[in-house]
Amino acid sequence: MKRGAGPRQGRQGEQGVTLVELVVVLTIMGVIGSLAATLVGRVASAQQDNRGRLTLAQAADGAVGRLSDELQTALPNSLRLTSDASGVWVEWVPVIDAGRYRAAADTVAAGPGDVLDLENAADNGFDVIGTPIAAAPAGSSLVIQNLGTPEADAYVGNNRRAGIVLSAGGRHLAFSAAGALPNSTATQRFFVAATPVTVACVPAGDGSWELVRYSGYGWQAAQPAGPTNVAWTGATRTLMLGGLAGCSGSYSTALANIGLLNLRLKMGEASGGVKMDYLQQLAVDNTP
Repeated sequence: MKRGAGPRQGRQGEQGVTLVELVVVLTIMGVIGSLAATLVGRVASAQQDNRGRLTLAQAADGAVGRLSDELQTALPNSLRLTSDASGVWVEWVPVIDAGRYRAAADTVAAGPGDVLDLENAADNGFDVIGTPIAAAPAGSSLVIQNLGTPEADAYVGNNRRAGIVLSAGGRHLAFSAAGALPNSTATQRFFVAATPVTVACVPAGDGSWELVRYSGYGWQAAQPAGPTNVAWTGATRTLMLGGLAGCSGSYSTALANIGLLNLRLKMGEASGGVKMDYLQQLAVDNTP
């Protein structure tokens, strides 16, 4: 009898997993799995959003980088900006070449040279001092002392002359006389300028906005702005960046001879999931 007691006591001491314990374990595993799936999903979503923002930033960098490069050759004091509900309009005059004109007779060489007399309404040419002018394409203009003021404004035309002709290997520049020119600075600088260019941020017509470039519309005394401006009728229109949700801009000339263009692009369409604000400040040299 005692011999049989051992085995029976061993079977009574064995314990199994109850149904309640199994349910608890499965519930805990389910909660852990759900939390892990949520965490992984959030990480994946964040990575996708980051990739989306990076794509938007790269697109904006390309468009704004092109704008920045063009503004490095802007005629001093030619940038003007209009911002309203219809969009942002930035206009400037590209410079093709620049140099110094002869302001006094040459007392060393055999001849005095061709001096530019700013007060002589009939004067139509001068010697180029220093590096010769490489080119003056058809339609380009001579601009002297552009201050962006009523008495010296290239858009108005009182310091701008057409009909440029180069000779002597670019060491002499002739132009169409059209009255006296404004007094210049001590540097005697002049510019060979192309016709104005505008970059605008405007509605695209489908709820989004786009950055576009207008060229070839000619000189306008008042800045052309607005989607229906008559200046755009014959202009060349180039898309620089699409899929924007909006934009804003401002221009300050508070610093001496330095203009600061502030541009804000709202990246990502209004209905899109990934959005970001792209801010950029561009400096413009306004030394006449």
